[in-house]
Amino acid sequence: TLKRAYAEIVVAEYAERYGDKVSGYWFDQGLYADMARLHDVVRLYNDKAVLAFNKGQAVPLTNNNGPYEDFTFGYPHTDLLRYPASDCVNYGAITSIESSSLGGYFYKDGVGSLGHLWMPSSSDWASGSIVWIVGQAQEWQSRMMNAGGAWTWSVKLGTGSDVSLIDVDDVSFLKDVYEGLRSGPPYVYRCGVSTSSPTLSVLPSYSPSVSALPSVDPSQLPSVTLLPSQSQVPSFSPSDSSKLAWWMSGNHGLSFRLPGGLNYLSAYFDVSAFVGQFKDELHKYGVKWMIVNLSSPSSGDRYLSPHSVLTSLNRGSTPKHVPAGEWSGHGAIVDSLVDRDLFGEIVTELNSMSVKVIAYLASEGPAMLASHERRAYDYNMRSEYVDSCVLCPSLVGESAPFCACAPSVWQWKEHVRNVYGVDDDATLKRAYAEIVVAEYAERYGDKVSGYWFDQGLYADMARLHDVVRLYNDKAVLAFNKGQAVPLTNNNGPYEDFTFGYPHTDLLRYPASDCVNYGAITSIESSSLGGYFYKDGVGSLGHLWMPSSSDWASGSIVWIVGQAQEWQSRMMNAGGAWTWSVKLGTGSDVSLIDVDDVSFLKDVYEGLRSGPPYVYRCGVSTSSPTVSVKPSAQPSNSLYPSSSIFPSYIPSIIPSISFIPSLSNLPSLLPSAYPSVSV
Repeated sequence: TLKRAYAEIVVAEYAERYGDKVSGYWFDQGLYADMARLHDVVRLYNDKAVLAFNKGQAVPLTNNNGPYEDFTFGYPHTDLLRYPASDCVNYGAITSIESSSLGGYFYKDGVGSLGHLWMPSSSDWASGSIVWIVGQAQEWQSRMMNAGGAWTWSVKLGTGSDVSLIDVDDVSFLKDVYEGLRSGPPYVYRCGVSTSSPTLSVLPSYSPSVSALPSVDPSQLPSVTLLPSQSQVPSFSPSDSSKLAWWMSGNHGLSFRLPGGLNYLSAYFDVSAFVGQFKDELHKYGVKWMIVNLSSPSSGDRYLSPHSVLTSLNRGSTPKHVPAGEWSGHGAIVDSLVDRDLFGEIVTELNSMSVKVIAYLASEGPAMLASHERRAYDYNMRSEYVDSCVLCPSLVGESAPFCACAPSVWQWKEHVRNVYGVDDDATLKRAYAEIVVAEYAERYGDKVSGYWFDQGLYADMARLHDVVRLYNDKAVLAFNKGQAVPLTNNNGPYEDFTFGYPHTDLLRYPASDCVNYGAITSIESSSLGGYFYKDGVGSLGHLWMPSSSDWASGSIVWIVGQAQEWQSRMMNAGGAWTWSVKLGTGSDVSLIDVDDVSFLKDVYEGLRSGPPYVYRCGVSTSSPTVSVKPSAQPSNSLYPSSSIFPSYIPSIIPSISFIPSLSNLPSLLPSAYPSVSV
């Protein structure tokens, strides 16, 4: 109702006031928009107004919102601190309009959306310094426009007495760009190779700084002896159709989260108690694997196993055995403690039960490429085992006031420079694969059956793939990079199963929300035996779902019947399902939370081998209305009647007098309103 009121009270008044004086509307936060109603309200007062909604995939360009959008919202990567608008991560927007559009339009259900890019000139949307080389800006804008697309520059305003003017640097930049816009090739491909040559050809620079750009050709990076030569890496042809994740197909697993490094939980986690509970309570239900942290969740600065380089650089980055009673609240004297291989202990116990282990790793690595050093465990820290006030001046110099650095990050970068000669992002990604992951992959070999790499945007996927396969040629890999829902093969020859995340805003959309329903329908309708193919390579459809309102905390968010249905359908279609559960608290911190154990047992006992199903987010295949299946077990009585769920059919929403009836609106049939099941 709040979304409806926003459209019919707020937007309607403005749309009526400005009529055809406003030619279009760009709606931010599209996930929170009633797009159909906003579309109709705007078109009521200007039937030629164009609309865009910030909802869906940004790069490459596509028509995300069917009949409701007239042009793409056009955002670059949202992390402008890490990826300025000029970064190659956004290059796919240019190539997509050239290769996938029809005269600049992207079509969905017969409706075209004009490809459009909205690019900030500077390091932030309304502040910062110019981040573009003039020649690159000219090329990208030219190519976008020549393909029939549209381009918008976001500029900053001045300061002081010039606060009502466009900043002088932006004016100068725009004039330089506009004066050199080209009507056609040749182009300088800033993020690839020229169409006329297999090598990078550089045209005379529009700006003196263009020629000064460093080459990112991997062959120019210094070689190291950490890995055998490329010829010794197991061959992996992009056309290879082997299905290494076969053991996951039709099966299910579990995951839980542990922090890495030296902390109370990693020091005292009772592996025997954890495995004993799992063996007694859940193993009998056919759990085939566990995803276990080898690094901290979403953080590459700490690990759950000793490492010859990381532990020596900063001993607080890996676990230690701390004698009972000696924990001081912030860590014992680290040099006196014995290293603990907590990950290895868990692997050994699970392998003894024929439960496979998939290692979780944060791809940002010790350089904290995704999170920034401010999120490192030792940032601005004074403790018994790290003192940034002592270490930072020698590592960073006077540029680190008030002890504000993370010694672990700077020590790692220094080590990388000593090995490779440089520490740019490409080299840091390479070093993460060849120094960090390689040592762990060699240590565990075939004891670890797979690797799930978080933060895939910061991963050298090809190198990680080859490093892992060097030490276990049957290991399966997944990368958290690309489209989550509906399921698809995002990463071609480098992934064996989909990363499987639900919508990431768990506060707004718990894992059980209908926004994730497309993952279920996609594996049923678009996969081949559970596999999604890209360039002839199959990736097994896999979902990784938290049981609770957050990944490792909160309350259960699932009705047992719905959880049974979604997991059943996923597995019956040949896919894989992993539940993420939380650990207990207090004396039960080494055990799976009792509420999660109870929930999982209820779900597992009622998994079904086939229909009929209750479609939580749509209608039954056998009926146009929601049908409720008789309970499979007593606990299914928690499943509410379908009649108490609000209808999402637009015609059922009550009308109000200050907006004309739907019949008076421009032609957009109610049947075109998006289903909640999308």
